[in-house]
Amino acid sequence: MATRLRAVDPLRVVMAALQDFVTRLVAAHADAYQTGYQAAFASYQDVSKRHIAKLKKPRIRLVSAVGIVGAAGVGLVIGRVVP
Repeated sequence: MATRLRAVDPLRVVMAALQDFVTRLVAAHADAYQTGYQAAFASYQDVSKRHIAKLKKPRIRLVSAVGIVGAAGVGLVIGRVVP
């Protein structure tokens, strides 16, 4: 009986060490996930801010405005000529 108890004690030590190792791995995994999530969210916020800033800029330039007015004029002329 004493021999069995002596054989079980090292197994308990190994089991405790493995449980501690698993706990540390889970904590490291959670930290890595949190770090990755924060980096991805910061990148998303940066891209979103740049996208919003780009959308706020007017996209109609003088050349395109002249083209639109010219196309409207041509359309009016064609509309009056064609019965």
